[in-house]
Amino acid sequence: MELDPYAHWDAAYVLGSLSAADRDEFEHHLATCVRCSVAVAEVAGVPALLAKVPADTALELGSAPTAPTAPGDEPPADLLPKLMAQTRPPRRRARYAVLTAAAAAVAIAVGVGVAVLPSQTEGPSPNAPHGPSAPVVAQPMLPVTPSPLTADVSLVEQEWGTRVDVTCRYAAPPGGGYGTDKNEYAMVMTDKNGVSKQLATWMAAAGQTVTPSATTSVPMLWIDRVDIRSVATDQVLLTSTF
Repeated sequence: MELDPYAHWDAAYVLGSLSAADRDEFEHHLATCVRCSVAVAEVAGVPALLAKVPADTALELGSAPTAPTAPGDEPPADLLPKLMAQTRPPRRRARYAVLTAAAAAVAIAVGVGVAVLPSQTEGPSPNAPHGPSAPVVAQPMLPVTPSPLTADVSLVEQEWGTRVDVTCRYAAPPGGGYGTDKNEYAMVMTDKNGVSKQLATWMAAAGQTVTPSATTSVPMLWIDRVDIRSVATDQVLLTSTF
């Protein structure tokens, strides 16, 4: 039986530990693979849970009682379970073991405090590059109004706010190919206070796949949901709640 070469990329993708090239490759794969899309959705909330761990708790759990850990050594086996216990998640994920291994790799590369906690003291740096360690939450969008659209949305945490990436697919017309009539769509973000803001608009026809991307100053943890709406009717077609 042929194995899916992307079967174990989901945790690394959610934790932001893929290179830019691998991230683009995996996102193209997600557009056609339901199994990997579901796997990403199962672990999508973990970075947000880890970000809730208090700084002193993360430092305490990450400190070793003996000599400093060498770059090639394994971190404490119980490090991530202790961090997860601090967040009291509502249920355990089926792919928890895979995510634990990926999180350990990130912790070795960038340090526990950086891997799981946003900066509390430094101001925003608008010129800071998007590195592979930026926390990511990615999940499929759910239909609200019947339409030929399917989509996945990713929230990428930045020091200055959040980048919102959407991959939106439009069913091909009968007989295949592309449709001739284009419709206008909008990406709308709603924060935890219930304030909605349009982030992007685009035109698309049947058979196309588009990848709109937008930015907002709203921190990732303050984003409640992202919608795709019809500009003509303002109907919500797809939504994703965080």
